[in-house]
Amino acid sequence: MMSHTPGPWRVSKCRLGNKLLIEHGDADTMSPIIGSVYLDEGRLPQTANASLIAAAPELLTELKMLHRAYCFAVGFEGRQHQVAVDALAAITRAEGRES
Repeated sequence: MMSHTPGPWRVSKCRLGNKLLIEHGDADTMSPIIGSVYLDEGRLPQTANASLIAAAPELLTELKMLHRAYCFAVGFEGRQHQVAVDALAAITRAEGRES
Protein backbone atom coordinates (compact mmCIF):
# COMPACT_ATOMS: atom_id res chain seq x y z
CA MET A 1 0.00 0.00 0.00
CA MET A 2 1.27 3.48 -0.89
CA SER A 3 1.46 5.97 1.89
CA HIS A 4 0.74 9.61 1.21
CA THR A 5 2.02 12.65 3.05
CA PRO A 6 -0.43 13.14 5.91
CA GLY A 7 -2.46 16.33 6.16
CA PRO A 8 -2.96 19.07 6.66
CA TRP A 9 -2.19 20.33 3.20
CA ARG A 10 -2.71 23.94 2.20
CA VAL A 11 -2.72 26.10 -0.91
CA SER A 12 -0.41 29.08 -1.22
CA LYS A 13 0.48 31.43 -4.06
CA CYS A 14 3.99 30.97 -5.41
CA ARG A 15 6.10 34.09 -5.02
CA LEU A 16 7.79 33.44 -8.35
CA GLY A 17 5.63 32.71 -11.33
CA ASN A 18 1.97 32.09 -11.88
CA LYS A 19 1.18 28.95 -9.95
CA LEU A 20 -0.40 27.75 -6.74
CA LEU A 21 1.54 25.44 -4.46
CA ILE A 22 0.03 22.62 -2.43
CA GLU A 23 2.17 22.42 0.70
CA HIS A 24 2.26 20.22 3.78
CA GLY A 25 1.97 21.87 7.18
CA ASP A 26 1.00 25.32 8.33
CA ALA A 27 1.96 28.75 7.04
CA ASP A 28 4.35 29.42 9.95
CA THR A 29 6.88 26.74 8.99
CA MET A 30 8.95 25.89 5.94
CA SER A 31 6.72 23.35 4.23
CA PRO A 32 7.51 20.63 1.72
CA ILE A 33 5.71 21.11 -1.59
CA ILE A 34 3.24 18.34 -2.42
CA GLY A 35 2.41 19.66 -5.88
CA SER A 36 1.59 22.72 -7.92
CA VAL A 37 -1.15 23.98 -10.19
CA TYR A 38 -0.28 26.47 -12.91
CA LEU A 39 -2.59 29.43 -13.28
CA ASP A 40 -3.77 30.26 -16.76
CA GLU A 41 -5.21 33.74 -17.14
CA GLY A 42 -8.96 33.61 -17.66
CA ARG A 43 -9.36 30.02 -16.47
CA LEU A 44 -10.72 29.84 -12.94
CA PRO A 45 -10.84 26.07 -12.26
CA GLN A 46 -7.16 25.92 -11.28
CA THR A 47 -7.83 27.56 -7.91
CA ALA A 48 -10.68 25.13 -7.23
CA ASN A 49 -8.47 22.23 -8.36
CA ALA A 50 -5.69 23.29 -6.00
CA SER A 51 -8.17 23.54 -3.10
CA LEU A 52 -9.53 20.07 -3.87
CA ILE A 53 -6.02 18.59 -4.00
CA ALA A 54 -5.16 20.24 -0.67
CA ALA A 55 -8.30 18.76 0.90
CA ALA A 56 -7.50 15.21 -0.29
CA PRO A 57 -6.01 13.80 2.95
CA GLU A 58 -8.97 15.02 5.00
CA LEU A 59 -11.47 13.80 2.41
CA LEU A 60 -9.89 10.32 2.41
CA THR A 61 -9.98 10.12 6.20
CA GLU A 62 -13.62 11.21 6.33
CA LEU A 63 -14.64 8.78 3.54
CA LYS A 64 -13.03 5.90 5.45
CA MET A 65 -14.93 6.85 8.62
CA LEU A 66 -18.22 7.21 6.73
CA HIS A 67 -17.71 3.83 5.04
CA ARG A 68 -17.06 2.10 8.38
CA ALA A 69 -20.02 3.84 10.03
CA TYR A 70 -22.35 2.99 7.14
CA CYS A 71 -21.35 -0.67 7.12
CA PHE A 72 -21.72 -0.86 10.91
CA ALA A 73 -25.13 0.86 10.93
CA VAL A 74 -26.58 -1.18 8.07
CA GLY A 75 -24.94 -4.44 9.01
CA PHE A 76 -22.91 -6.93 7.02
CA GLU A 77 -25.28 -6.80 4.04
CA GLY A 78 -24.60 -3.05 3.87
CA ARG A 79 -21.15 -3.81 2.48
CA GLN A 80 -22.89 -5.01 -0.66
CA HIS A 81 -24.91 -1.79 -1.19
CA GLN A 82 -23.66 0.16 -4.19
CA VAL A 83 -22.78 3.24 -2.13
CA ALA A 84 -20.50 1.14 0.11
CA VAL A 85 -18.94 -0.64 -2.88
CA ASP A 86 -18.29 2.69 -4.63
CA ALA A 87 -16.81 4.26 -1.47
CA LEU A 88 -14.48 1.32 -0.93
CA ALA A 89 -13.39 1.46 -4.59
CA ALA A 90 -12.54 5.18 -4.22
CA ILE A 91 -10.59 4.48 -1.02
CA THR A 92 -8.70 1.67 -2.73
CA ARG A 93 -7.75 3.93 -5.68
CA ALA A 94 -6.70 6.79 -3.39
CA GLU A 95 -4.41 4.44 -1.45
CA GLY A 96 -2.81 3.12 -4.66
CA ARG A 97 -4.24 -0.36 -4.23
CA GLU A 98 -6.29 -0.30 -7.44
CA SER A 99 -6.40 -3.75 -8.94
